Amino acid sequence: MFKFAAWLGVFLAGAVLCAENVPFDVRAKAERMRENGQTCAGGTSEKFGVYIISLVDLELDGEIPMAEASELALAQGKREIAAFIGQEVSARDRVETTVTTIDDRTESKEFHESMISVNVNQFLRGVVLYDIRKTRKGVSAICFVTGRTMDMSRELQEQMAKLPPGTVSAVGVAYVVDGRLDLAKQQSLQTALRSAVEQVLGTTLAANTQVQDNEKVRSRIFAHASGFVEEYRIIEEGAGDGSYRTAIYARVAKDKLLESYSAYLKSFGDPLFCLRSGNRELYQTFAKFFVGLGLKLSADEKKADYLIDALGDYRQLRHPASGVNGVQLSLWIRISDANTGRELLSQKNDPRRSAVFHASGERQKEIATEKAFAQIREPLHRELNRMIGQMASAGREITVVIDNYSTAYSEALELFCKVLEQVPGCGNVNRKIDAVSQTVTVTADYQGKMDDLADFLKARLRKEMPQKSWIPAVTAVETNRLQLTY
Repeated sequence: MFKFAAWLGVFLAGAVLCAENVPFDVRAKAERMRENGQTCAGGTSEKFGVYIISLVDLELDGEIPMAEASELALAQGKREIAAFIGQEVSARDRVETTVTTIDDRTESKEFHESMISVNVNQFLRGVVLYDIRKTRKGVSAICFVTGRTMDMSRELQEQMAKLPPGTVSAVGVAYVVDGRLDLAKQQSLQTALRSAVEQVLGTTLAANTQVQDNEKVRSRIFAHASGFVEEYRIIEEGAGDGSYRTAIYARVAKDKLLESYSAYLKSFGDPLFCLRSGNRELYQTFAKFFVGLGLKLSADEKKADYLIDALGDYRQLRHPASGVNGVQLSLWIRISDANTGRELLSQKNDPRRSAVFHASGERQKEIATEKAFAQIREPLHRELNRMIGQMASAGREITVVIDNYSTAYSEALELFCKVLEQVPGCGNVNRKIDAVSQTVTVTADYQGKMDDLADFLKARLRKEMPQKSWIPAVTAVETNRLQLTY
C-alpha cells in the first residue's frame, strides 16, 4: 500500500505537470482555469510542491450568513478535489483517467484506488478557502490545497502522545489576499478550530467516497465550530510564502449540551417525533421541552419516526411525621424507534424528591410534576445529547425492506448488500430473510438522508448488477425506512 502523499505526487507527475519556478499566483491561475472552462486542476510548485485548485460557483436560496456560505463553498471544493484525485473510484474498478492541468497538458494514466491510504481525509482537511465573493445568484470561491498542509498536520502527531486524552492537534492555513495579513491570521485560527471539531465529532465533510448531501446543515454547525472548543493553545503561528499558518492543540467538547438539535436532525431527514402521554400536564411540559430543543413533534403516531413516551404515576403518601397527605410522581421518559421498537433513551426520576405535602388536589399534582421535571430535565438533556450526537456522527438505525424476494434473487441480494455497504456514511449492514412472506429486511447504521441513500443505490446498482431485473424498484422512502420490491 503506497502512502497517499507519495501516490498523489506520482499521479499528478504522471499527468505531465510542470514544476514552476515563477512567483505563485493562485488568483491568476484560477482566472486561467475559468478561461479554459475548468473547475478543478492541479500542478506542482517549487514553493508548495503538489497543489490543487478548485473553482466553486454556488447558487444560494435567500439570504444566508457569509460564514455558512463559506462552509458550503468549502464543502463543494472538497467534493471537487476528492473527485479530481480519484477518491470516488471503487476499489474494484480499474479505469483510464484523463487529468487536465492548468497549462492544458494532459496524459492518460491508469491507477487503482487500492493505492490510496487513509491519509486521503487528512489531505482533504487541508483544503482552505483562498477567496470568496458574492455574486448575483450566490457566491464564487477559490479553494486551494497543497501537500505541505498535510505535512504540517503530520508533524504534530508525534507530540500528541504526550497530551491528555481528548486533546487533538490541528493546523489552519489562510492565504493573504489583498495584503490583509490580519484577516489571514483570523481565518487560519478559525480553520484550525474547525479542523479540531471535525476530527472529534467525526463529521469530516468529505467522508468515504463523496461529500454527503447535507452540506447546508453542516455549514451551520461548522460555521460556529469554535463554540465546541473548550480550550485551545496556539503552539506555532507565523506568516510566510503569502500565507499565515496556525498550529493548535485543542480540547473539543464532544458531549456539549446543545440548545438546539435542529441542524443535526435535518442532516438525516428532519425526523418526526410523536409524544405520547395520558396526562395533560406531562404532555404540555415535555412538548415545550422537546420543541424548545429543536425536535419536530407530530400528533400522528403513524407518521412518526420516533416515539416519546412520557409515563407518570402519581402515588398517594402520608408524611411520616405530620401525617399530612401528599403525592409524589414516578416519572419515566422513553424514546424508541417507531419502525423497530428499539429503545434509544430511557430516563427515570427519583419519586421521593418530587413529594409534595402542601396544597391539595390537582394543584398538588401540578407541583409534583414541576418538581419531577426540574429533577429530570438536565439528565434527560444529557441523554438526548448523547442519542442525537450518536445519530449524527456514527449513524442511526435504518431499515431497507425488499418485497417479492425468492431464491432466484440470492446472488442479486448479495450484490445489493455489498453496494449498500459502499454508501457513504453507511455501515453495520445485516439482513434477515423471511421465506414465508418473501421479504428481506436489511438493517444498517446510516448518517445521511434516505433520499440520498436511495439515489446512490439506484446509480450504483445500475453499474454493478449484471441484469436489470436484479435491481429492486423503490416503492417508498421514509426518514428511516426504504421500501423496495422485485
